[in-house]
Amino acid sequence: MEVDHKPTGVEEEWAIKCTIITP
Repeated sequence: MEVDHKPTGVEEEWAIKCTIITP
């Protein structure tokens, strides 16, 4: 996870996106 501009509510969504973006 290289995203540091994610709010607390979107953390879960970013976690899923990071999993898809980063193998």
